[in-house]
Amino acid sequence: MKAEELWDQARAVALELPGAEPWVYSPQWEAVKVCGKWFAVMVEVRDTPVVNLAVLPEDGLALTQRYAEITPGWHMNKDRWISVHPGGEVDLDLLKELVEESYLNVVSRLPKLVRQKLARHSNIHQPRR
Repeated sequence: MKAEELWDQARAVALELPGAEPWVYSPQWEAVKVCGKWFAVMVEVRDTPVVNLAVLPEDGLALTQRYAEITPGWHMNKDRWISVHPGGEVDLDLLKELVEESYLNVVSRLPKLVRQKLARHSNIHQPRR
């Protein structure tokens, strides 16, 4: 995926999810939250757009080993976040899957009643917990 598309595509996918809210901190730093919890953070690292996403530790390790464009989360907990960089094998399908998994990982830690309310408005699969 090209650098100029990465943020736009990640943001578009994230904002389609139930309860997702955009937060713009600066032109180089945006986030998408659900119930006040980040699940997608868009930052510039050395003038390159990067998307940070929440993951399960075992998924993060597998993804960083499989894709050169996915690294441990920049400026985040390296076990629970990944950074997706533009280029190579990162396409829209992979990015969409990663954004949805990030959302589900964050939602899975919310109170049960909140999760149930969000699930009524969601057509994405449930997390692998």
